[in-house]
Amino acid sequence: MLISISYLNTYYNIIIMYRKDVAYVVNSTPKYYYLLKAHFALIETYAKGLAWPMFIGSEAPELLGDLDATIIKLGAADAGFWESRVATVEALPAYIKYVLPMQEDFLLERKVDGDELEAVLEYMDMNPLTQSARLMPCPGPASSVEVLRGWSKLSEQDLYLFVFQATLWRRSAYVSYLKAVIEMAKKMYLDLDEPTWSKVAVNENLAENANGRKIFMRLFNLNDHIAWIRSSPRPNAVYDSIWPYRPTAVVKGVFQPWAKEILFRESLLE
Repeated sequence: MLISISYLNTYYNIIIMYRKDVAYVVNSTPKYYYLLKAHFALIETYAKGLAWPMFIGSEAPELLGDLDATIIKLGAADAGFWESRVATVEALPAYIKYVLPMQEDFLLERKVDGDELEAVLEYMDMNPLTQSARLMPCPGPASSVEVLRGWSKLSEQDLYLFVFQATLWRRSAYVSYLKAVIEMAKKMYLDLDEPTWSKVAVNENLAENANGRKIFMRLFNLNDHIAWIRSSPRPNAVYDSIWPYRPTAVVKGVFQPWAKEILFRESLLE
């Protein structure tokens, strides 16, 4: 029997969550390996004591260096943006029930709310039809009707249904959605070779745009997906999230000034 414990000590900033069936997953390529040490160091600072197993999926693990995560080596056929995510999650141990996929340039900046994380996991345990829980209100749900304190269900009024922002997924649902996106991309770009169609589809943000929305609505009942309610329209309201991070530290290959400031503040610049 799994034992789930959440203990928050605000003075020592300690969060303890003993769930071995939840995986924190990052996919990366050599181009962005320089971010991984800082990414995981910030988790150690702001989610101190988090006991979830952590995994990195990559095609060149020999270049990664020493990181406190289990490395999943991907083959050349799985190196694509979506394909790598599917292959990594499918390679996780059988006991993994939930996944929190993150990008290496999403930098945790404030304390994670362990109590709310535990509450939403328990909600998903008790509601097996619930497939995902969006932790970052970017965007927040259109509805403000709570199904759990701080949480609302997605609805047809939501422009974005799937997002790459931090979302806790039931493992099988996450894989099913990305596989459906890949299949749609193959059909849409029949005249292109595989590396090209994959790049074009990612650049056009197929997973999040209107096409991805259609896939999402075909695969899922929207009532089976919940999202953390945004506290206000102000830009820094995203910091009121359960996992308060800054996304997209790298834009078109350029490491952003704000990200350098975070790493400098945390003494992580090398």
